[in-house]
Amino acid sequence: MYVMQHGLRTNQHLPQQTAKGGVAGDFGIVRRVTFSDDVVVPPIDVSWEEHRKKFYQRRLRNKRKFSQSWKKIVSKISKLDRRIANIRKDETHKFTSAYSKNHAVIVLGDLDIKSMSASAARSTEKPGKRVKQKSGLNRALLRQGWGELGRQLEYKQLWQGGLVEYQSEAFSSQDCPKCSYRSPGNRKTQDRFAIAVFQRMRMR
Repeated sequence: MYVMQHGLRTNQHLPQQTAKGGVAGDFGIVRRVTFSDDVVVPPIDVSWEEHRKKFYQRRLRNKRKFSQSWKKIVSKISKLDRRIANIRKDETHKFTSAYSKNHAVIVLGDLDIKSMSASAARSTEKPGKRVKQKSGLNRALLRQGWGELGRQLEYKQLWQGGLVEYQSEAFSSQDCPKCSYRSPGNRKTQDRFAIAVFQRMRMR
């Protein structure tokens, strides 16, 4: 039995991140990401494309399947889907390319997006509740492209010699980073954190 080993020598070196320090990001819908250095990534606006897509989807219901008019509308819907995906990817590339140069470590929330965006319809025997509202929330979640943003930051941080880490977001928005005091009252809005002083005094 013979074992052959190959070695490759290169003059290329791994890049060294010139930026120092770390930053943490909180995913959201009203704000796509809110970072601890006060940088806010606005939500992706594809409202015009989604409005046109709904219009064509309504027209599609009245068309005979696989007819020429049906195929034309399906083609228009597919074109809008590609446009939405391209807008999301383009805006994400613009932000991640600039932001990855500013921090050595970026910490993001470890979210189970698939479970979060699961349908509430369930089954005929056990129908879900508020299915329409949940469908709207699911669209808003998927529209933000959190997974794509994290993926792009990961490889761009590697190019810069930096790092992206993920941690559980459970109660992270309610914990004080200095004294570790946890309370739902600490976080009134996504971009404002203030310790609920009166609640803390009553607990003592």
